Amino acid sequence: MKLFLLPVLILMVAFSLAYAQEKKDPIEVRMAAAMDENPSTVGMLDAIEVAKRQWDERMNEDYAKLKNQMTPDEWSAFVKAQKAWIAYRDVQIDSLGKTYSKMEGTMWLPARAHAEMDLTKERSQFLQKTLELLTER
Repeated sequence: MKLFLLPVLILMVAFSLAYAQEKKDPIEVRMAAAMDENPSTVGMLDAIEVAKRQWDERMNEDYAKLKNQMTPDEWSAFVKAQKAWIAYRDVQIDSLGKTYSKMEGTMWLPARAHAEMDLTKERSQFLQKTLELLTER
């Protein structure tokens, strides 16, 4: 029985990884391609900065769409939440800066930039999911 479960587990993991790769966002795909093209620290920083800007643009586009789909009381609550998120993001970036500035080596520069980008990416994905939720009404 154990010998049977091992191949099944391996197949499940393989299919999960294949599915995850298949579902990558175009922003992530472009960033990875840019990093492959120029794997230097500067190249990675440039790729991350472009991706961060693209996540921010998508977030702002979705923010505008949400305004058109929410009731006034929903929108008012959402604006408060977005302002609180911006304050959170800014404090997190400051905190990341203090932590990463103590790290030795240039490899931590792209790691820090990626961590900062992830804040905007995650919020952008949250807004996308909120838009999807609103289509269920």
